[in-house]
Amino acid sequence: MLRQTTLLAMAPESTGFSPGRRRHAYTQPRLTVVDYGVLFLMTVMVGVSWRMRVMGYGV
Repeated sequence: MLRQTTLLAMAPESTGFSPGRRRHAYTQPRLTVVDYGVLFLMTVMVGVSWRMRVMGYGV
């Protein structure tokens, strides 16, 4: 029972249960131009919404 628990705990970190297979290395996610564009657009939209709220629109 303990061996089964150990194998299940290691399963997400390995590529299956074959000891001869190589482990998978994950790459770091990187932001692209589209990601920065969406981030900029969302920032502008929040800023405009906040400004409109301060000016009294939507009250």
